[in-house]
Amino acid sequence: MKLSKIIFTILIFIFSSLLMLFAIKGRVDKLDNFYYQQQKDTSVGSPFESSNSNARYALTEAIVKDKSFLLSPDLAKFASPDVVQYKGKFISIFTPGISLIGVPFYLLGEKIGIPQITTYLSVTIFGILNIFLVAHLARKLGAGFYESLIGGLLFLFASNSLSYSLSFTQHELSSTVLLLALTNAIGERNLVKNIIFGVLVGIGILADIPNVILMAPIGIYIFFKHLRLKKTQTKVKKTLTILSLLGIVLGLIPFAGIFAYYNFKTTGSYAKIAQNIGRSNAFSVDSIQNSDDYLKKAEDVGGKSSSSLPFNSRKELSGFYTLLISDERSWLYYSPIILVGILGIWIGFKSKKVKDILVIAVAIIGTNILLYSMFGDPWGGWAFGPRYLIPAAAILSAMIPIAITKYKKKIIFIIPMTLLVGYSVYINSLGAITTNAIPPKVEAQSLSTGIPYTYKYNENLASQNQSSSLVYNAFITNNLSLDIYIKEFSLFSFALIAFSFIFAFFDKERKNKNV
Repeated sequence: MKLSKIIFTILIFIFSSLLMLFAIKGRVDKLDNFYYQQQKDTSVGSPFESSNSNARYALTEAIVKDKSFLLSPDLAKFASPDVVQYKGKFISIFTPGISLIGVPFYLLGEKIGIPQITTYLSVTIFGILNIFLVAHLARKLGAGFYESLIGGLLFLFASNSLSYSLSFTQHELSSTVLLLALTNAIGERNLVKNIIFGVLVGIGILADIPNVILMAPIGIYIFFKHLRLKKTQTKVKKTLTILSLLGIVLGLIPFAGIFAYYNFKTTGSYAKIAQNIGRSNAFSVDSIQNSDDYLKKAEDVGGKSSSSLPFNSRKELSGFYTLLISDERSWLYYSPIILVGILGIWIGFKSKKVKDILVIAVAIIGTNILLYSMFGDPWGGWAFGPRYLIPAAAILSAMIPIAITKYKKKIIFIIPMTLLVGYSVYINSLGAITTNAIPPKVEAQSLSTGIPYTYKYNENLASQNQSSSLVYNAFITNNLSLDIYIKEFSLFSFALIAFSFIFAFFDKERKNKNV
């Protein structure tokens, strides 16, 4: 790589990190102390506004302070309703991956008095890392250097990845694992690559169990790459390179062991998972955004399931509508720029060199959408945009650079692309700097407070100067309205993307033959 491109990459990292600094959640109290470090305030816009983050943070705190995987009654109440009660013990309903990663960050933060900020920073780091993983995958698929970085920037700043990279949830790590796994599948197989894939599967499961389903298309593809045709004088034999394939198992074993040990310490069984036990009703819920009452109302949309599993095919059509079309959660409404990735896939399919990987990418995207369209809660609770589709958005973002590489000098492409980028960046900046907690329509309509079920709620909060940004709340709130702050944040994010496009437009790099 040329020195100029290395410098450009470093600049993208620096400016992206600075932008994220202006969005991280928090505020200071009257004594100029960082709030939320000891106080577990679950009000709107706080780092603890969602039990998805709280349950994971509670487990991290239990590991550090109590040296236990079990939650104390106080921590369990804080994590509620995402907590399980089993044999008199309280357990986080989520797998422990994010919480375990947060432990060293919590310990660091505890030494300097900001454990919540540093713990959440662990997820933000994955969000920034994903810029370059999206770009790396796009390069592998034949996109130009600067175009590929645009894809990474779009994923972080023009999708709800921005909002959730500021939370303590699984979405960013899941995206990291999928991007690395898909890149790992490119090229010839060997023992080392298989061990790495096994490691990624293990990390993915610890982060969120559905990741193993999302990674299944990659695993199937890798398995069949180990089949070899061997010609003899009379017939053609298929042989399987077992030794190399065993590398996947070797990579997976340590993480399977960690998960089994965690299960044993929480449920008393190496195989029993807390998620299969179900939520506890031991605690009253103080804030309505942590309530699952809307699920009961939503059953009329798709019907009840006779299975204990959270997936129901009868809910598929309504789930598709929620995730893909509706103004509640869809890409179309919250991040339409992501859909340009479909054009990139169509262009890429014309190349035999990358067609196999594109098929796998489409399979992952399809699996992600299908899986959560059947989920009992396609809204993702009180959420911002389609949070369950963030991994699919990461892969689609890696396809956008393919389209940019081909059409970057076509005015008929540049104009709508600019409009889509501007809209998507603004909407997702709005969510990141106000709240992720937007109610599903089925619940919002029954609320006496009249909370909107779209990003109109975020606009209302912005007009009232209710910000989640630490920098704004600590230093700027008395000098600048939140509306202007959000617009300036959006403008700088858009400028970073536009700056990259200018370099892409004038780049004389020989066109990659894969495109």
